[in-house]
Amino acid sequence: MALEKGSWDYWLNTVHNKPEARELAARLHLDMPRGEMHGFKAGLMYPVRRLIISGEDTPANMAILFGPTWANETNGVKKIHHDTRIEVLLCPPPTSPSHTVATFMDQGYTGPWRPRGPSQEEQETLAKVRGIGRTVNN
Repeated sequence: MALEKGSWDYWLNTVHNKPEARELAARLHLDMPRGEMHGFKAGLMYPVRRLIISGEDTPANMAILFGPTWANETNGVKKIHHDTRIEVLLCPPPTSPSHTVATFMDQGYTGPWRPRGPSQEEQETLAKVRGIGRTVNN
């Protein structure tokens, strides 16, 4: 999946100049880029996941971190948000690779774990994924 430049460019090069973004990042214990980041913090999944686990993944907060056009992009933050919410809501066990990745992404977050509950569509997706997991593990 190729990311559209808008959200990525905003996160990488603009967000650190915005006072409301710095305030949100401080509340979420989120490291912000200043034109360059490395490792697991280099992608958009890192800030998206932090918004999700804190329950602060509102459209307004998404716009603060990813710019005013994030919701209009066909391939980018919206897809990452959807996929990451499913991952968080599945709450993978400590023995899974997904849990290992989550541990790195969540490093430094000291706030409460309070993702919003799943929507009806997300509940259906979670049921399908869990059903596949039961089939594979039997």
